[in-house]
Amino acid sequence: MEEKRNFVLDCEICDARKMREDRFKDYAGVRINTEFLLLNERSQKILDAYPIELHVENTILTEEDVDFQEQNGSFTIAKGTALPRPTWLCVNGNLEIEPGTEEILSSYVGILVNGSVTCPRSLMPRLTRLSVNGVTQVYSDGCIRLKKTAVLDRYFGLRVKPKARYYAAKKVVMLDDSLDVEALAAENISFETQKALVAERFVRAAVPMFDESTEFEVVADGCSYVPGDAVLDAAFIKKNGSRIYVDGSLRLEEGCTSLLPQIEKLYVNGDVELAGEQKDAFLEVDAVYRKLQEQKGDLILGQLKVTVDRAMFAAHPEGICLKGCVSVKIDEAVTPEQILERLHAVGCVEILCSEAQRSAVIAVSRGVTEIHTGTEKKTGETAERRNESRIRAEKYIL
Repeated sequence: MEEKRNFVLDCEICDARKMREDRFKDYAGVRINTEFLLLNERSQKILDAYPIELHVENTILTEEDVDFQEQNGSFTIAKGTALPRPTWLCVNGNLEIEPGTEEILSSYVGILVNGSVTCPRSLMPRLTRLSVNGVTQVYSDGCIRLKKTAVLDRYFGLRVKPKARYYAAKKVVMLDDSLDVEALAAENISFETQKALVAERFVRAAVPMFDESTEFEVVADGCSYVPGDAVLDAAFIKKNGSRIYVDGSLRLEEGCTSLLPQIEKLYVNGDVELAGEQKDAFLEVDAVYRKLQEQKGDLILGQLKVTVDRAMFAAHPEGICLKGCVSVKIDEAVTPEQILERLHAVGCVEILCSEAQRSAVIAVSRGVTEIHTGTEKKTGETAERRNESRIRAEKYIL
């Protein structure tokens, strides 16, 4: 008699709502690996009758006539749209719910958001079927929506509506010297936001436009605003001037030490990364920052594949700093002591090393996605050779 095989299913969405009672009778064992398992009461009883190994992130109990919709990235429930059938919605990203969508919200039998949700306050009572693995941001009805970080310039004043209330999910930035804040205040407008970033000379006129719950950060006059992470070099100073606010982290480019005296005032809303020989000169700058990250060794930045061996260490006697590299392989001849003394890894995707090197690699790594020794792949190859029927799919209907 032929030996029964095992059934293995790897998929993102497994729809088991229509499965037959004898679906797995010809298999010795069943294993289902899925992000979403869709069941109804009937199919749940069928699955319970089998010795099934389930690896499921989300089990959704819903009827057959309900559509399942998955959205990766930002998604908007917009006014005027319609759903042909009741729908279960999953959003892996940010969900935006527009005003006036009460009717369409009633068509969703469930909503799961792995990210953030933004919606008007009046819609919150209607979101009883909403589950959020993240932050829910609610704003007052009637607000005019701005960008999450709203950087105001002189042109904003030309378009402003008297007595209007504006909403920015993260912050409002008032640093531009050309901005007429007193004219904005005269229009009796207001802002709803988490944080206000305001130049010192604008503070008196700006304060009445924000709620008491808004966090205020006051910075020196004349600062240019730089969104996100930045690299300090000659072009950076030429573009942004001598007074700068970096809304992220800042990395000092190699050879930029001579440029530091040009900076009058520096704010970094994050960390400052620099080489050891740059530290003393940077500490002379009038700067506000979270903390210093001292880079060890020569920088190797953003390479697709890197092999670290004895020859590389010989070429970089001061050590090596790998940053943002995709795949890093440590040669087996490199000792754990060499790794600890002369290697530093930041924000790399994967590092492949030997079992003996693993603990040293972990000690010198920061923000590395995966560190493995290769034994994991061998285990996976063994599983492939077993007596099994394996299916891989994005969506599979049992």
